[in-house]
Amino acid sequence: MLDESTERYGDIIDLPHHRSRTRPHMTVHNRAAQFMPFAALRGFDDVIDRQTSSVQRQERGRLQPGPDDEDSLNGRLVELLGQLEHRPWVTITHFQADGSRGAGGGDYVLTEGIVRRFDAAERVLVMDDDSRIPLSAILALDF
Repeated sequence: MLDESTERYGDIIDLPHHRSRTRPHMTVHNRAAQFMPFAALRGFDDVIDRQTSSVQRQERGRLQPGPDDEDSLNGRLVELLGQLEHRPWVTITHFQADGSRGAGGGDYVLTEGIVRRFDAAERVLVMDDDSRIPLSAILALDF
């Protein structure tokens, strides 16, 4: 059986996975949402999320990525900057200060969109909607 399938699909088995140039790549979160189980208690998850997020908001400050995370993020940023002429669709998790709790107040925000350019003087990514994301605030980057 294994030999037959290898024989039938041998011409395509080692081809790279297709990625559309016109459609944005679906995030892991959105892909996982397709397979979420049916919620028998409507609204229960929202109540739990509100309870846990308020506790986390009180306890959590700004996260500091480890050295391995920084190296990985730097590699992703270099890769992104090399593809700016293709107007890549990105998903960026970054810290957005709100002025509460002193200098460390704020939350992590998920921003999706097209990166228009990189401002090297200010070290920020400029999005298509003119929002600016400082490189120092970025925790995760996917495109």
